[in-house]
Amino acid sequence: MSTHPSDVVPHHAEPGPDTIPVVDPADDLLAWAPPPQPGPSGAAGPVTLPGYSDFRLVAHGGEGTVYRATQVGLGRDVAVKVLDVTDQDTVSRFHRELEITVRLGRQHPHIVTVLDTGVIAGRPCIVMEYYDLGSLHDRLRQRGPLPVHEVVAAGIAVADALAFAHGQGILHRDVKPQNILVLPTSYVLADFGIARGADAAHTASLGMVSYRHAAPQMVDGRPPAAADDLWSLGSTLFTLLDGQPPFASDNPGEDTMLSYLGRVREASPRSLLRRDVPVELVAIILRCLRKEREERFPDAAALRAALASVPASHARSTVDPDHTVAVRREAPEGRPEAPERFPEGRRRTSSCSW
Repeated sequence: MSTHPSDVVPHHAEPGPDTIPVVDPADDLLAWAPPPQPGPSGAAGPVTLPGYSDFRLVAHGGEGTVYRATQVGLGRDVAVKVLDVTDQDTVSRFHRELEITVRLGRQHPHIVTVLDTGVIAGRPCIVMEYYDLGSLHDRLRQRGPLPVHEVVAAGIAVADALAFAHGQGILHRDVKPQNILVLPTSYVLADFGIARGADAAHTASLGMVSYRHAAPQMVDGRPPAAADDLWSLGSTLFTLLDGQPPFASDNPGEDTMLSYLGRVREASPRSLLRRDVPVELVAIILRCLRKEREERFPDAAALRAALASVPASHARSTVDPDHTVAVRREAPEGRPEAPERFPEGRRRTSSCSW
């Protein structure tokens, strides 16, 4: 697939010959609720799994396929992720994803829940809850940059999920808009396909992750750390507010993978030019995107507390901090550190309204 991080194509738009959708080669299975396919083209082939019926193709990627199906007896829609590639490394990742997701999802409300497992045509599959509203990537493509209060709510939910996962010794390593699924009143973190234990001695290949949300240490192949998940969440929040990732260039010739990764290593992120984004939120995102791990938040719980402290007039979060926090901590007094830089014309005030 062609890639171009600087172009955002809404789902409802008809791409022209010069329009390139925002799709990363690593973004397999990125749509959980795409627009309905007209006619019979959206129907799946002969796919069967005991207890499930009416299989419809949702998305297909390099290693797997996701179907929407109906659970017999309950009548509810589910997502069935089927492994297509059968080499040993891929199968091992699939089983690791299953083990981690089952262990975390049954204990935390902001991590996707596995309902069942099975085998389809000799290939293993995972049955999960189906999310009609799709992912934040879908929402960004449909609507453009998201309202501040939605971004803060999503950040609180994902930071809370990461705090819990990290507390269990698991690093996600691929936090991005495609992997945050939308509920009517909240969000869940999905796709632990390349997750590893915090003591793992190696990181993932960039062919396995979205390079646009990878921390500098991951780009350099250093051993993984929880701080890299915080970078990825900061990059995700920036993208949801701006419509483009933090190190994208306005010059298409400078937006190749290599040039983007060079800016991740050496450059400062672009300025957030939206005037409705409070300085407190800008400060949080910039801290997540600091080059050195030790300069980011000490852990996901601290990031979550900082997001929860963003002024309510901007946030209006639908996530209740008192009932979802995995590691209960009091929010620190005072405000987060001031941003390292501000867009031209921005005032140091949080009084702007929208």
